[in-house]
Amino acid sequence: MGLHEEIFLRADYEEFFRSLGLLNYDSFLTFERGEEVSEVRDRIVFRFRPEAEGDAFFLKIYRQPGANRPLSQCLQIQRPMTLAKLEAWNLQWLEERGFIAPKVLAWGGRMNGWSEVNSFLVTEEMVGFEPFDEWLVRSKSELPGKEFQRIKRVMIDRCAEALADLHGQGFHHPFPYLRHFFVPVEPLTPSEPLPLTPSPPCGEGELTIPPPRNAGRGLGGGVLKETLCPATQRHSITDR
Repeated sequence: MGLHEEIFLRADYEEFFRSLGLLNYDSFLTFERGEEVSEVRDRIVFRFRPEAEGDAFFLKIYRQPGANRPLSQCLQIQRPMTLAKLEAWNLQWLEERGFIAPKVLAWGGRMNGWSEVNSFLVTEEMVGFEPFDEWLVRSKSELPGKEFQRIKRVMIDRCAEALADLHGQGFHHPFPYLRHFFVPVEPLTPSEPLPLTPSPPCGEGELTIPPPRNAGRGLGGGVLKETLCPATQRHSITDR
């Protein structure tokens, strides 16, 4: 089948990426202004600081071919799919069910037949949202030690319970990273109640949160050939 490359850009962020020289798949993987900030399993996250004023953004790159992409996922989706594309679908799935899920701004995947070579993902959380764990770190200085630990434990436990319940509703993810799924629109203050309530039927925790920012913003755009992704029903850009 040969090497196949695919890149997806959200229309309202296309100019942002264009200003950084990020116009095709390789430009994301060879961007030289990045600073490595973390590495978990096959995933490496880089921070990019713009030369002019503006938000920094983060790029998550999957280095190992086919890592975390078990056969069950291929069978479920009924087609070979890059990790970044699958994660984009997962985030959309969560958002449609009332969770604050970052909107995917750009992803790219390189496939060689059925084998994944590598891929990348940029989400709105990585551009402007405050990650869940950063809120916890900041809150630690604002709360008494025991109170902070209690809040942290309750929030993580309830998030884990809610995510486990989602698995029974059709959501599948081999290694769920909670910080990417539960992101407050606005940081909470110590005086505000936790955005968590017990579930009446079974007593398990569930999230009660406001709708995400920029809901309903359009997708698509780009300068390359457009196709429609079967899994997300959103426009993508194909570079062969």
